[in-house]
Amino acid sequence: MTRRRTTGDRIPGYVLGAYPAEPEGTDDKREFYRRLADIPGIGGLEVPFTPLRHGPGELRMPSRLPEHWHLVLTALPATVAATGMDPCFGLASADDCGRAAALAVHREMRDTVHRLAHQYGPGTVRAVLVHSAPGTAEPAALARSLAELATWDWAGARLLVEHCDAPRPGRRPAKGYLTLPQELQAIEAAGDDSIGLLVNWGRSVLEERSEEGAVRHLRQAAFAGRLAGLVFSGVAATGTAYGEPWSDGHLPVATEPGAPESLLTPELAHAAAAEARTAWLFGAKFAVRPRTVGLDERMAIVHASLRALPRPSPPPSHAAGYDRA
Repeated sequence: MTRRRTTGDRIPGYVLGAYPAEPEGTDDKREFYRRLADIPGIGGLEVPFTPLRHGPGELRMPSRLPEHWHLVLTALPATVAATGMDPCFGLASADDCGRAAALAVHREMRDTVHRLAHQYGPGTVRAVLVHSAPGTAEPAALARSLAELATWDWAGARLLVEHCDAPRPGRRPAKGYLTLPQELQAIEAAGDDSIGLLVNWGRSVLEERSEEGAVRHLRQAAFAGRLAGLVFSGVAATGTAYGEPWSDGHLPVATEPGAPESLLTPELAHAAAAEARTAWLFGAKFAVRPRTVGLDERMAIVHASLRALPRPSPPPSHAAGYDRA
């Protein structure tokens, strides 16, 4: 197939991070993705990148990609796994060896982007999500890494820094990377206008322990001219089947069926979307717990959460492309 959309066009529909909601069995996973392709409003998938150290690797996506879907690759699962083994690993690491190791993993991700473009056609991979790990990170180190990444050929995919929660006094962070202002500082210092910042609703809310956290982060990124995307993902202030209080559990929307404990309500989703109306990418990422939930119920939860989200309005004409809308 050939995809002729330019890299400057907004990705149509929601890019769904479906892998936290996958069923466990191989046949059920295949049916899960087949049914997702029939849900209106899904424009593609967020796919976790797996380093290819032990063979060709496996991307968590259907073997046949629907023609109307696009892909966004995220480095976060690989980054979290690597920092668990080496706390100096990360694009924002002050340790030269740790930063070099992170760049090597991202080079593998770039090669995967090219492989997918060759397999499915140009423009299939629209963005790659990178992160400001490790927990002891420096904005200057992230700026150097971003500047280098921007010189690589990403087959038309756009580089986006996905903000994760940053440390706050007296709180245990989920990820604990750079603050949003520090990331914006690093993006600016990298010197490439196409690099944007993506806000994850749940991660911004858990960082600030407030439902207003995502709106504040969206406004900061927009004011800096770097807001590129918004991903809806829920969080809870209490312990749930999705994890401890304020954990990065990707709760569904607080709807039926869904997760009543989720702070992500349809009303708050609409408020965040209004702040992000010029964004280039809209996404959603939902888990389903417990893991024993059957396929029909699992699909119903994902479908209900997507129905509860606002339909992104067309961006103003000045927001198209890489003009730092």
